[in-house]
Amino acid sequence: MKWLLVPLTFLVAGALVSAEQPTKRVAGQVSNAERLARGLPLRPPHRRSSALQPRSSNSAPITATKSCMLAAFNAADNSFYGFLQAEYGPQTPSDPGYLGTYGLFTGDSSSALGVSFTYTYDPSSSSTVVGGLQVRTTNAPGQSTYGYLGIADPVAFGGGPISASSPANYGFLTDVPHAANSPTTVTPNAFSTLMNLAMTTDLFSSPVESYVWSYDVSSGELAPSWTVAEGTTIPLQVGIQFGMNNVTATWQQFLGSSGSWTQLYFKCTQVEIE
Repeated sequence: MKWLLVPLTFLVAGALVSAEQPTKRVAGQVSNAERLARGLPLRPPHRRSSALQPRSSNSAPITATKSCMLAAFNAADNSFYGFLQAEYGPQTPSDPGYLGTYGLFTGDSSSALGVSFTYTYDPSSSSTVVGGLQVRTTNAPGQSTYGYLGIADPVAFGGGPISASSPANYGFLTDVPHAANSPTTVTPNAFSTLMNLAMTTDLFSSPVESYVWSYDVSSGELAPSWTVAEGTTIPLQVGIQFGMNNVTATWQQFLGSSGSWTQLYFKCTQVEIE
């Protein structure tokens, strides 16, 4: 059996030689294990060049349609004021529908004005507000003729055009056709049509706008605005006075020129329809 010792000896020697091969390292480099054994400070971690790059957090824009009623809240204390009613407010109690503007509110949601709008929202944006929206009506008194909830500027007796520099001037919420924002379009609308019928004159050829709404996807608030002649869009505040919804650039200055009124804001009350 002596001949078996040669290969066994060779294999054992080979294993010993293999085990004694030094680990390859850069000249002068000492591993952290050896540094620790020698009492030397450890080398700092080395960032690999193949480290993963951070992923982009951008998300694709989302387009959705909202169908809802306009719930009004008192801006002073955030209390519920009522749903905007699908009926025009009267100039006097004996003349229902005389103005052609919205200013009546109800606690009955079945009598509320129904609206819908489509918006595109970027979830990666820091802003939750989407502007320049048209709001369609679904059950308005002037539904078959107009189709949108917009703003009419009653220049004939409103003191002048709506502007940031003349905040005492105001507009009305009313039914309007599809109308561009800048320049404003002088076109028939529920306010001017009904006022002219009542007055038997053509005094109220009001400028109107339909792209007047911004929507906050976080709070559900719908807020009006107006685009002035030079193309700047100014936010408007909503207030109720004498059965009319007035919209103006600055509530405090309007209050000083026009007596007492209640400042409101609107929220959309129902869920998205994808």
